[in-house]
Amino acid sequence: MCIRDRFGTEEALSNYAPGRDAWVATLVLTAPDREQAEARRQAVVSEIMARTGAARFHDPEPEAFR
Repeated sequence: MCIRDRFGTEEALSNYAPGRDAWVATLVLTAPDREQAEARRQAVVSEIMARTGAARFHDPEPEAFR
């Protein structure tokens, strides 16, 4: 599923469905620089967790790029 303007992103690809226990998403967002992109990513993740009631977040990839 491709979702535009979802959770504060430009685009999100996800198998999310309300009430689903496990799901994944690829989020697309933009910012003028890496620092602002990271701040925006954190805000989006917080928004997703708040709106979906998610208790856990797992994202190993960004660490590889720091």
